[in-house]
Amino acid sequence: MGTAASAFLNPIAAELEVVGPKPTAKALSRRAKQRRQIQALIGVSYVIDAYILLLYAHAGTIPVTIGPAFAACGLVSIACYIALSEMGFTERFKDHYFVAPQSIASMAIMLAFTYIAPEVGVMFLCTLFVVFNFSSLRSTPWQTAIVWTAMALGLTGLFLLSAATSVVRSGRDDGPTTAAEAMSAPISIEPDLSISRFVDEVLPLHRQTSFPVAHDRRLLGILALEDLKKLPRELWRDRRARDVMRPVSRELFVSESAALAAANDLVQRNGVGAVGVIDNRGRLAGFLQRGRVKRKK
Repeated sequence: MGTAASAFLNPIAAELEVVGPKPTAKALSRRAKQRRQIQALIGVSYVIDAYILLLYAHAGTIPVTIGPAFAACGLVSIACYIALSEMGFTERFKDHYFVAPQSIASMAIMLAFTYIAPEVGVMFLCTLFVVFNFSSLRSTPWQTAIVWTAMALGLTGLFLLSAATSVVRSGRDDGPTTAAEAMSAPISIEPDLSISRFVDEVLPLHRQTSFPVAHDRRLLGILALEDLKKLPRELWRDRRARDVMRPVSRELFVSESAALAAANDLVQRNGVGAVGVIDNRGRLAGFLQRGRVKRKK
């Protein structure tokens, strides 16, 4: 058992046991078994990575299809290698483990998914270097140089392609045209919130000049810091947001479908520098402020 474990962990030492120019049937069988064990471990690593990707998908970071697609690509590459191994094709080469070709194939998968899902690109790039480090343990200096060159060229191509794609997308982006496309998520406050709590708890976390006042997503008004400055500090504890806010009026909100130009005109004219964005059910859906226009995706 100790010899078998040593052979699995150190395939180079296992090959030294083979005497003569041509491996015996027993040596060939041992080699094939080692290759299956290695591929099984690689397959498990792909499945674990896919599970991690599903956790990212559950958090809403990436589409749910990324994990299964990544696992499928990895397992297909393993299946192809096992088929070549079982047919004896890999035994025609000095490196019957096919380290360099399989490492390059794995790196290609990592680079492809880094481009497809850049939100988790760090994970794929870390795995890329892990693949290179493990492959170098079994590679000759020439193989290591080849794999390193392939990885460097792949990374260069990925960065150039990502930059080109970004330029093309930015060139096609004409900017938002409606209030829904330009609005930000509303940081609303309750009408009964005291001014002292608002200044101590809300304002330090959200540095903006006006805040929508809403209850159950119904816009009641807008609290502007310019109005708050007029309130003596000693009254902050007793006064509520509803006491200082500007009550909702036609100049303080627009619909989601409103043209951005018209919404910006209200922002400039209404004296608070912002408008609430209301959905078709009359609920507060967003907030549009002067100088804070979100770019269209």
